[in-house]
Amino acid sequence: MESGANKSSSWDEEQQADEAKVNLALEISREEELPLQLHHVRLTESGEIRRRTSGEDLTFSFIHRGMPFACECKTTGETKLKIVGELGKLPFTAESPAGRRFFRHLETATSTLPKGHFAIINDQDVRLLAEIAPPQGLTPVSIIAALSAVLLEFKPFFELAESVLAARKAGKA
Repeated sequence: MESGANKSSSWDEEQQADEAKVNLALEISREEELPLQLHHVRLTESGEIRRRTSGEDLTFSFIHRGMPFACECKTTGETKLKIVGELGKLPFTAESPAGRRFFRHLETATSTLPKGHFAIINDQDVRLLAEIAPPQGLTPVSIIAALSAVLLEFKPFFELAESVLAARKAGKA
């Protein structure tokens, strides 16, 4: 069993480590101009704020409408936010010829949209591929605005795909 002195010492060490993290975050925030540019700082997996090394790309992921998305933004050269959404596998012809046709039509219908399109990749994965320039650099607000513009443009297509997938699942039951 741990003695009270050991528990206190461990707690003090954790407290000092937390204070060091906060002090580093405050130091970085004092040195950065506002609005904070995300390509200057990064958040580590342990939750620490660190300076981003020059040329280190900005990456993040999220779930939208039950689909995983991955985003990447180059921090050198032309600033473009690249977005890849995973809709799932293209249905087999035998299992759902209508569903397969739908996703092929979806790919064609979105091929001329300005912000992105749906694509069927070699391994039969249906993906949303989009690229957009954030309007005000790499600030959190600018990135969210650019991402929202893409997701809103594709909202009707997501809804159609969801209804086709729901019908496919209902047909299996």
